[in-house]
Amino acid sequence: MARKIIEQSEKLEVLYHIDRYVPFDGKICDHLCIANEEYLEAIQRIVETKLSDIVSNSIIQDNGFFCGAGNSYVFIKSNGNVAFCPTMPEDFLGGNLKKESLKDIWENSVFFKRMRNVNCKYFSECSLSHVCKGGCRSRSTFLYGSIDVEDLQSGKLMYKMTGITSLPLEKILKEEL
Repeated sequence: MARKIIEQSEKLEVLYHIDRYVPFDGKICDHLCIANEEYLEAIQRIVETKLSDIVSNSIIQDNGFFCGAGNSYVFIKSNGNVAFCPTMPEDFLGGNLKKESLKDIWENSVFFKRMRNVNCKYFSECSLSHVCKGGCRSRSTFLYGSIDVEDLQSGKLMYKMTGITSLPLEKILKEEL
């Protein structure tokens, strides 16, 4: 499926963004998810065909793939709740616009200050952390049970893209086998 989306987007010469479905209602819908390998294959193809023409691998290595949730953007719900990420559960809120300003929530919310520093528990010892930035905290929460658990998909993706492995990723992959 991902291959068809990429091919059609390239044929139409339109910009596209590939991201993985995150089951933000807490229910995993297998029919909406693509397999890890299919996702990784799609990203690898994009890197080989698209990014290689636009940016060098050193830019990817220096800047990585960064999720801006709570750092460069927020999600404002229809009831005024300001959320860290649109896919996170209801208890991941920084405040409400009916009670305080967006500026105040952004700059002073205890929740946002705390969440901006949450990473994968292996972040400090992983040689790929500067690239994946710890992965998707929402995916870690829903698929792996905790906000600070490693995002296996991001780790595998970074390995495929860079050829660099890390001790934490090696441990995790051995446990999977």
